[in-house]
Amino acid sequence: MHAAEVAWNQGVDVYAKHSDRFIATMELMAAQILTGDMQGACVNNFTTTDLYDTWEIGYNHYRNRMGMELPNTHELITTRVRRAGMNDWNIFYETLTHAGAE
Repeated sequence: MHAAEVAWNQGVDVYAKHSDRFIATMELMAAQILTGDMQGACVNNFTTTDLYDTWEIGYNHYRNRMGMELPNTHELITTRVRRAGMNDWNIFYETLTHAGAE
């Protein structure tokens, strides 16, 4: 998502070429994290507890710029990612720069 956003800001739309793949991945991963069920994708069937604001970048593009609905991603961001706040790496700036008005 970071690379796609950098390209977008430089006038190259990487999002459009890969939108089906990006949206499907975000929605599947969000559903898996929200439910805790990896749906047979992993041997241990446990989801991560490490969530980063990178979700905000893709969500901002597809929802706020393009008007597409991403219900699983929206729920994950509002219930888990934004509530995480910060961590030792101080990398949670994406909510500030990409959250937009909802």
